[in-house]
Amino acid sequence: MPSPSINATEASVRVRRAVESAKAPISLKALAKQTRVPDVELKAILAANLETRAIHRWPEVRGQQRFWGASPDAMVRERILAVGSECAVPASALAAQVKKRMPAY
Repeated sequence: MPSPSINATEASVRVRRAVESAKAPISLKALAKQTRVPDVELKAILAANLETRAIHRWPEVRGQQRFWGASPDAMVRERILAVGSECAVPASALAAQVKKRMPAY
């Protein structure tokens, strides 16, 4: 059964809320399912929000595009600081620990 028509503003709000409330980067497929926004509108909303940096595109996992409210670079910096603040570690061990916590980046 097709979803009832929604206006552009409501669709944009749904997408932004879904991305911002996600605990991890969310795939395009999961985002479409969660928001029930038609594919063409969803891609347009994402493109507009990517330009304003309200939503960030993350590296693909298994060929699926992913999006999140936090930028990948900011999250990597945060993870590096978190691992580095736990104890003094060599750069290679630091990289390995960050990679474990952010495997797709």
